Amino acid sequence: MTLAGDDATDFNATMVVDTRPIQSRTVATVALLAACTLACQRATPAPAAATPPVAAPPPAARPAPVDVPGPAASAGETATAARWIQALRQKGTAAITTLARAPFDFHDTRTTLPKGCGSHVASDPRGIAVVAACLAKDKDLHATLLAYPEPRLFAISKETLPEWAKPWAAELTPGLRPMSTFIHGDKAAFDMILLVTDDGVHGVWQNVTFEPK
Repeated sequence: MTLAGDDATDFNATMVVDTRPIQSRTVATVALLAACTLACQRATPAPAAATPPVAAPPPAARPAPVDVPGPAASAGETATAARWIQALRQKGTAAITTLARAPFDFHDTRTTLPKGCGSHVASDPRGIAVVAACLAKDKDLHATLLAYPEPRLFAISKETLPEWAKPWAAELTPGLRPMSTFIHGDKAAFDMILLVTDDGVHGVWQNVTFEPK
């Protein structure tokens, strides 16, 4: 149908729709959604920062072993012990006897020594001569001394005796200086303690170990 003149004008005016309320509601709705989104974001806690792993403490360093030195030996005691070692090396029975003092305390951990040459105390010069002869005839000791020409001698005390010598600690009377040395050869090793004073040797303790064949 075709309208003309004033009728057409009135129709067109009637068909014009006011969209302002709709636009206002749309803007309000968008604003509400934005506000809710912002509020939700604020309400949601941020993820906690990752806690770095705690490193385990390093293992404690193992302390190095500490030597417990004995009292310092006098020059006379050191010289006496060195002369004794030299007499043993040279199989000098006379020199061994001259340096020894009674009572002479002889101990050896070996159980296969010849009769009369095992552990005992020589109470007089005759007994000392027997000990000197046994030491001079000890082939293992002589070979080891030849293979180790310069053994180191150092003073120890009753408190620092090695385990093998502790059973005889009570025999270490005041005034005696224990001088320790280690002599290693091809077939055997001698751990030796000399009981010395400035004027002589009052005993010798020996621990002998043999190399496996």
